[in-house]
Amino acid sequence: MTTVTAAPVHPISAPKYAFEAASAQSRRNRHRGTFSELRDAQRQRTLQIAAVTTGIVSVSVLASAAAVLGLSA
Repeated sequence: MTTVTAAPVHPISAPKYAFEAASAQSRRNRHRGTFSELRDAQRQRTLQIAAVTTGIVSVSVLASAAAVLGLSA
């Protein structure tokens, strides 16, 4: 059996009816700011650039290792 505890809510700021709490939460989720979407797009672009850069570096390291091994043989 698990116990769930809720954080206390200040009585003045608490919604009076259940539908007020549900509508406020859905409104927050539905209307995300455009800035958060821009941040997500920028984060994805940064991750893509990092992945491509890592790939290029790893291929360069493998090529130089192959050249060193080829020259030493």
